[in-house]
Amino acid sequence: MGSVECHAIDLLWSPARQADTLVYVDVDGVLNVGIRDLDAASLALNERNCRTALRLAGSGANAEVQDSVRRLMSVMRHGLESANNGSYEDLLPTGQHHCPQLLLVRFARILRLVGHPRCVVLSSNWRHPTHASKVAALENDISAVLGEPFAFDTSTALGQESSADQRLACIAEHLAGECERRGRGGSLKVIVLDDFGMTPFDGWTCHGVPMHSPSDMEVYLRSRAWMAAPNLNVSVRLVHCFVEWHEQNDLLVQVGCGLTEADVLLVKDFVVQMGAAVPDASKNAGSELTGDWSSGTPWHDGVDLIAAL
Repeated sequence: MGSVECHAIDLLWSPARQADTLVYVDVDGVLNVGIRDLDAASLALNERNCRTALRLAGSGANAEVQDSVRRLMSVMRHGLESANNGSYEDLLPTGQHHCPQLLLVRFARILRLVGHPRCVVLSSNWRHPTHASKVAALENDISAVLGEPFAFDTSTALGQESSADQRLACIAEHLAGECERRGRGGSLKVIVLDDFGMTPFDGWTCHGVPMHSPSDMEVYLRSRAWMAAPNLNVSVRLVHCFVEWHEQNDLLVQVGCGLTEADVLLVKDFVVQMGAAVPDASKNAGSELTGDWSSGTPWHDGVDLIAAL
């Protein structure tokens, strides 16, 4: 059994260490960009898919393939946050990396805002052992931009997730277990970074509770925490990395858009509200959080467009 495989097993079974903050982290759609395609599959925004889309555009491929191509090209052209911030094409991962450096820098800024002690929980499908080598490479890349060694402290339980409610239920179960383990009074901050499979808040339900907004999810998670540990003061902030728009001919484009600058400031506001002193999150990470890159088909795993043909 190699070291990467051992790391994956340790990750899955390590209890969350005593921490002031739990940070639940999805990867696809948060630390990279994913596009919702047929049957809720995710098209990865990467160089190979973009080249394939350009080649297939207007090629006479069937209607489903053309819709996939149109979605991907629409995302490539779409502006980021404001007209001055480029397009999603600027968020293409380079080389063998699965996540663009800009999004990892934003994640590193969030980690610095949260500070220590914290517990970073991998809630992505990347927690499955088949993705252990990708997780190890991602941890190296995060370490490079953070400027210190980084590894996920633990993960949510293994399970096949095919919808947003299943992802939420998995996070809630982990949170309830962590709160029950702590038992007595005190406080705990919870931050959830997720796109929930490129899913909008349109009234879908989790255990019968409808989700119409991020605040609905925050209330649900606080209630699960309270049921597990009534004397523990739990605060929750959800960062929902999702946008959608309509293309010509009413083609719906739904995107796990990755962490934005506004998301970083949302976390900063949450930490400040909880009474913690935080560093300046408005700085560009260019001078403070930089580093050389390391070398090195469940729901919402970003797939290659060519594989869908």
